[in-house]
Amino acid sequence: MKLIRILFLFVFACCNSVAAGGHAVNVVVPIPAMTNAVAQLSCHKLFHVRPIVSNCVDLAKYIPNQEVIDLVAQSDVYLSLGLPFEIDLCSRALQKKNSLQVFQVTNGCNIIDHNMYVWLAPDNMDMIAANVRQCLMPERKSLSWSCMPLKDIYKNLGLTVALAHPAFEYLCTYFGVQYIKLYDANGNFKRGNIENMIRRSKVSFVFVLEHQSREITFLASKGFDVGSIDIGDAEAPVQFSKFIYNVIVKEGNKIIRAAEKE
Repeated sequence: MKLIRILFLFVFACCNSVAAGGHAVNVVVPIPAMTNAVAQLSCHKLFHVRPIVSNCVDLAKYIPNQEVIDLVAQSDVYLSLGLPFEIDLCSRALQKKNSLQVFQVTNGCNIIDHNMYVWLAPDNMDMIAANVRQCLMPERKSLSWSCMPLKDIYKNLGLTVALAHPAFEYLCTYFGVQYIKLYDANGNFKRGNIENMIRRSKVSFVFVLEHQSREITFLASKGFDVGSIDIGDAEAPVQFSKFIYNVIVKEGNKIIRAAEKE
């Protein structure tokens, strides 16, 4: 992340020029979830915004092809999240078009142990949206992301879920949900002794990414309730909250039925 900031420091001085002029500004963003942050400005100025990856892409392994590099090079602005592939992508795009403006929009966000999925915490996304506004239209005084779900809404409920991917750490931390990790330090899913680990922790639910098809099949075969979320979607926090709410209702019904049997 520091390398990106140093590499493109010179373009930050050009921030005010992005909104100048009467032509439409072509903006490229790394993930679909960021398109809303730009779209909110469209009523004030015309922006054409495109994400470079589709939903359900494994961002940790993604390598941009030449078509993506050309897409970025042909744009006016690229808004960076500091993802691993963006250093090489932006370097190659700038070689093709040195007037391309690249902005780091995660400044001010709370980052968990080098976890790159920073936008999943709604308060971080609000900060990203504010940074986008500052880059594209500094004359605009306010910009909110969307209706942010209540922070810490599930805190102290004693609910524990299992995570098959580190991206969900932001969501659990934001909503106040306890969790156990089913992956190693590199984010790789661990199958060994996973069944005993989940049952020993009294986990009620397992979260996986939509592209983790093998993990979904494996966990479902063990009888666990599994919820898959597309982390590139702007509605990911809302989807997560709905899953947690349904788990709480389900667990509450179990307690009620057990009490009735007694």
